[in-house]
Amino acid sequence: NTGEAIGRNKTEMGQLVQSYIALAGAQKGLLNSQVNTAALFAKGAGIDHELMMSSMGHMGQMGAFGQYGGGSAERFAAILADAIARGGMMGREGELFGSIQSLMGAQLNVLTRLVPGSDSAMIGALTAMNASNLPGLMGQRGANVLGRMNQAVMNPQGDFAEYAMYQALGGGNYFDYLMRREEGIFGQNNYQEIDSWLRKNVKDPQMRWHVKSQMLGISRHQARSLEGINMGATSGILDVLSELDGGIEGISPDKLSLMARIYNAKG
Repeated sequence: NTGEAIGRNKTEMGQLVQSYIALAGAQKGLLNSQVNTAALFAKGAGIDHELMMSSMGHMGQMGAFGQYGGGSAERFAAILADAIARGGMMGREGELFGSIQSLMGAQLNVLTRLVPGSDSAMIGALTAMNASNLPGLMGQRGANVLGRMNQAVMNPQGDFAEYAMYQALGGGNYFDYLMRREEGIFGQNNYQEIDSWLRKNVKDPQMRWHVKSQMLGISRHQARSLEGINMGATSGILDVLSELDGGIEGISPDKLSLMARIYNAKG
């Protein structure tokens, strides 16, 4: 069973399960598979099991997977494995998980559910920044930058930022625009459309960095550096794993970390 696989006796495993349930809820029959995924993934990745259960429990409760939205726990674990390997976050998993939870929480302060696909979008953005080798955009600093950008989309500061945001997100029905803005930087490709609009309409680089800084609540240096980072990059390993027999759900979660490291080493 799972307890034996991770070296925990029945009492210890029961405590891990209870800590998970306290955060994630009963999950409508998905509990056993979620606990198994979290425990085996933690074993394979060398992550503290208490940290893993707490983090997965929080993210499951917020709708990253399971009862409240999102895909399977196995798919989400594969996304985390890629984020750790590609972003160079081995040994700093707690920092990564905390950043993800903070960004999800910012969405749920406004929305009633996570925007579909926003979990993979925010993790992809964090991963790209962690892999940038720019200390000011890595780890918690990078998460703080994304947090400011998210708030700036939700609440543009000043008439200029409001006008530019409206144009960048396609104009049209003003109330549709307001609803879209509430989804923040990770909703409906919002960041990609803002970035594309700026590149198309503001040709001078220094002016573009200035406008981007005003729109997204970041510094001009940060705006310049973000242009060299593919914030919309998705995890290629998900496509590879999905094509295997049984798909992602057919892979033992304790293998995901090694597979992500091998995939990203080749990439």
